[in-house]
Amino acid sequence: MQIEVEKLALIDEKVYQEVGSTLIDLGAEDLGENNTKTVFFHPSDARVKVQVNTSKNSAKIVWKSGGSLQAHSDREEVEFPFKPEDFEAAVELVSRFLPGVEYYSPRVQKRHDYVLDDVNVSVKHSDDFGYHIEFDVVVDSNSEVEQALEKIESVAKKLKVKILSAEEENEFMREMKSKAPR
Repeated sequence: MQIEVEKLALIDEKVYQEVGSTLIDLGAEDLGENNTKTVFFHPSDARVKVQVNTSKNSAKIVWKSGGSLQAHSDREEVEFPFKPEDFEAAVELVSRFLPGVEYYSPRVQKRHDYVLDDVNVSVKHSDDFGYHIEFDVVVDSNSEVEQALEKIESVAKKLKVKILSAEEENEFMREMKSKAPR
């Protein structure tokens, strides 16, 4: 099973507008738009989402280890692809596998992806999360997590953005969950 090492930076609209050019100037590979519509489920021990990628006409169910209100720099992850036209059925299926688990109305997110220094950099905006950057590196073992975190910190420093601490991310996620439409 692969491990996704992930960190989050909150940014303002000005940085959001400029960061793509900055990434290209730094030599990043531009992977293009990656806009999504996602329904999140919040079991106590995992993060689960059903997602349609409207830019790439793909869809997947994703399970990540760790609770939905806990910041984790590294999580085990499993993905299951399905046909985009089956989005509603996939949401229904997951809700039946997780009876009684809260889930939230679809979140539409504008996203543009890059790769810089082996770090996936997703520049994002959604009405609920606002402007933010997600940094991630996928590794094969726990022994690689620390090096992945160092790579992420290095890229964030080049972009002059502040990575949220675990406490800040936990607080941000609690706030987002309290505002999420059900």
